[in-house]
Amino acid sequence: MKEASSLAKVGFILGLKTGLGLSVIYLLMFVLLVLVSTVPRLDGLGDIITGGAVLLFFVFLIGGLIGILPATFLGGITGWVLGWVLERRGESLTRGQFALMSMGICFVIVLFVNVVLVLAGWTQSEGAEDFFSGYLLLLGVPSLIYVAVGGWVGRRLYTRRAARGVEPQAES
Repeated sequence: MKEASSLAKVGFILGLKTGLGLSVIYLLMFVLLVLVSTVPRLDGLGDIITGGAVLLFFVFLIGGLIGILPATFLGGITGWVLGWVLERRGESLTRGQFALMSMGICFVIVLFVNVVLVLAGWTQSEGAEDFFSGYLLLLGVPSLIYVAVGGWVGRRLYTRRAARGVEPQAES
């Protein structure tokens, strides 16, 4: 049982780091795209510096609250769940199978989150096009990244488990 909590802890920390890193990268890409699209409309270096500083402040303030913090939290919880599952089912799975199972677990989680948030957004939105125009940017693309990275986190956890002396099955 000590190894179970240990793998869950390793998964939690790996998930936190992964969620934090990817959400910061995603937010930086968003800021870069906004800056590139805004700079041609500004009238000189002073406006560019002021506009960029204001944009960065608000994007990181708001992006941190609605993007980075939830992604980091979700990554940690997901890593913990994957570590817990690996400890209980790991003997019967290869690394590739566990990676696919990890992606499946992430898909179920993200499907639930999307349904809840889409239903909440749909009832709050004035029009469907307003709601869905932001959906891909704020939820759709990050959801796809989350599912894909779930397989990577699963492979990393499996490798950690194997390094601890638990004999993995041969890859099929």
